[in-house]
Amino acid sequence: MKCHSRYRALMVTSPTVDIHLARIQLMCDRTRRLEGISESDQFSPLSGRRVNRIKSAQTSAGITPGPAHKTFSFHLLAKTGESNMVQWSSSERSTISALWGKINVAEIGPQALARVLIVYPWTQRYFGKFGDLSSVAAIVGNANVAKHGRTVLQALGQAVNNMDNIKGTYAKLSQKHSEELNVDPDNFRLLGDCLTVVLATKFGAEFPPEVQAVWQKFVAVVVSALSRQYF
Repeated sequence: MKCHSRYRALMVTSPTVDIHLARIQLMCDRTRRLEGISESDQFSPLSGRRVNRIKSAQTSAGITPGPAHKTFSFHLLAKTGESNMVQWSSSERSTISALWGKINVAEIGPQALARVLIVYPWTQRYFGKFGDLSSVAAIVGNANVAKHGRTVLQALGQAVNNMDNIKGTYAKLSQKHSEELNVDPDNFRLLGDCLTVVLATKFGAEFPPEVQAVWQKFVAVVVSALSRQYF
């Protein structure tokens, strides 16, 4: 089992180690619920050495671990050797396919990425080569933002076409973001949230709660797949 080095450092040295542990616990819980995996199957104890390092860091920071901070593995996927495919009903597949068929990648992609950079300005640190991101107008009118937004949304189409193997589809992309780009995996969730807002704004009554529910299940699976290499 693997923990991305940046997160390992945070857990060992940060004075807010409880927050980071709780955040990862929530990610684990969300993934387990999404995939219908029992807690006993999903998690195993951390290695004794890592537990001791975390406890030492908490003690040094003057933090008393709360009841939520139990030891758990960072293995967000099912136990080794078992299929972990998400189950999709025929109705869900049809809903995703129909919605995707309405999406104009060239329009929605740039809007979604621009919204991320505007609403969550700290994400701009990953786009230093994109030029002027100093204002809403600059971001919305930035050609590099628009181009990358199209690229990102085109990549989402791979998941639409491979709903039975979304994790495998994004394995290399997850590795790249984890080991080369060092992108905070929470950014995947932020982008998914902003994309959902853009779709709701664009389609209005054609994006009712029942469609949103299926869409967000789909986005959650994609986020889980993209975050896989980090843990």
